[in-house]
Amino acid sequence: MEPNRRNRNNYIDGSTVRKLETTPRRRRKADERTNSRPRQSDRQKEKQRQINQNIAKRNREKAAKLNLGYTLFLGVAVIVTLITCIFYLNLNNIATQKSSEITLLKQELNTITDANVAAAERINNAIDLETVLEQAKALGMNYPDASQIVYYNGTDNEDYVRQYQGIPK
Repeated sequence: MEPNRRNRNNYIDGSTVRKLETTPRRRRKADERTNSRPRQSDRQKEKQRQINQNIAKRNREKAAKLNLGYTLFLGVAVIVTLITCIFYLNLNNIATQKSSEITLLKQELNTITDANVAAAERINNAIDLETVLEQAKALGMNYPDASQIVYYNGTDNEDYVRQYQGIPK
């Protein structure tokens, strides 16, 4: 019977364990006599359980007591965390405001640039170069000769010359 019992304890039949014995076994009188008094191992287990309960109870009591230093440390940590969060939210708010200001300034720049391009286009369309050429010829103006052109040495980054004095000859 011992091999069957070992086999029953290690073997699982299918996806669920079936109860092979549906009726309880009858106890013999010898079993009742041995179970009526606690065995030595049961006493030791009960004593060990009691010791473990006492240790757990002491640990719970110790954990329930918070000393002043630990409480102050936790309070300071919470305050530092709150200040850090407030500082972060403030910086995030400032960054959002700056971003919206940049967007508004970009829109204003685009509007001014469009207005400038439109004004330059109006000026260029208002001046008819053919009419200017005809008027210049009617007034006796000609293209300059090579002897009439005067070159000035200036800086390379300037596209124009400002005249503060008379033109040298």
